[in-house]
Order: sequence, then C-alpha cells, then structure tokens
Amino acid sequence: RDTCLATFLLSGISCPRAARPSIKGQPATPAEPFGDEALEFVKDQIMQREVEIEVESCDKAGNFIGYLFAEDKNMSVELVKEGLAKMHFTAERGKYFDHLSRAEADAKDAQKRMWKDSLKLL
Repeated sequence: RDTCLATFLLSGISCPRAARPSIKGQPATPAEPFGDEALEFVKDQIMQREVEIEVESCDKAGNFIGYLFAEDKNMSVELVKEGLAKMHFTAERGKYFDHLSRAEADAKDAQKRMWKDSLKLL
C-alpha cells in the first residue's frame, strides 16, 4: 500500500502559520498570531466532510494552489470573513476577488481577530 501526499495551498489569501513540530531535523516553529485558530477553524469546517477543490496552478515546489469548498463555502473567503486571514495581492487576478474583497472589508469593519486593533476609516 502506497501513500501519496499532496500539498494544497488556499489561493487568494495570506494566512498566518500554525505551530509546526520538529520534523526531520528541522526545528519546531511557533504559531504566528491567529495561526492555530485558523487551522482549527478549517479543520472544523472540512474534516469528515466531502470537499471540492478548484486547482488554479502549481507552484515551483509542486504544491497545488486553488480554492477549497465545503458545503458550498469557499474556505479562503470564510477565513477572511472571520478575520483569520487577509486578502493576498494575487487575489486581484482570481475569480473570487469580489467575494474576498467584500469579506475583508466586513471583517475590518467588525474588527474581527487580526483587525481588532485596526483603525476604522470614516
């Protein structure tokens, strides 16, 4: 029985990293602010559920990049909406730019998580 590991990166967002254990001589890394919370949020949304992915591209390391949907919810948009991620500049080229932009504006207005201390512009 063979095992195949595929890495899938969510497109259109910049999300803080969760803590990582020491693996193969690499030192453990602590979580960035909201990284562990973002990981738990996604796990709660997708584990033991059917998901759909839209692959946009692959990066130089061979990782798939695209969008992940669970119960018709775009996980990139959901993370931004919850203030657990922010829109990446590459989102402007993606087909979900309007959704991501609106989600980020709403999260900023509500001062959710990473936007808690941001200034509201009048």
